[in-house]
Parts: sequence; C-alpha cells; structure tokens
Amino acid sequence: MAQRDQRDQTGVMSALALLGQLGLCVAVPTAVGAVVGTYAARRLNAGGVAVVAAILAGLAAGLYAAYRLIKKEIRWKP
Repeated sequence: MAQRDQRDQTGVMSALALLGQLGLCVAVPTAVGAVVGTYAARRLNAGGVAVVAAILAGLAAGLYAAYRLIKKEIRWKP
C-alpha cells in the first residue's frame, strides 16, 4: 500500500511541475512582450498599438512553447 501512495504522490508532483512549466512558458514571453511593446511605443511614439501587438506576439510565442512542451511530455495514443 505504501508503494502505491508513493506512486500517487510522484504523479501529483510531476503534474504540478508540468503546470508550473506551462505557466512560465506563457507568462514570461507575455511579460517580455509587454516590456518590449512599452519601450517601442515610447521610442516610436506609436501609442498603445505597439504594446498590444507585442503582448499578443508574446502570448502567441508562449502558447506555442506550451503546446510543444505538452506534445513532448504527453505521448498521444491513437
């Protein structure tokens, strides 16, 4: 019974680690996009359009990275 509890706990910890990685995969590029967009908006006098565009680009990059991470970690079975 103790071995089963150990496996369950290992599975939960692995799932939490994957969740943390996914969060960072999405949050970091989005935050970098916000910083770069703010810098570009100030430098080019572009207004909020540059900020929104950079945030969306960062979000897209983060979602793509999360997709690749999930695809690598979870083996799809047909």
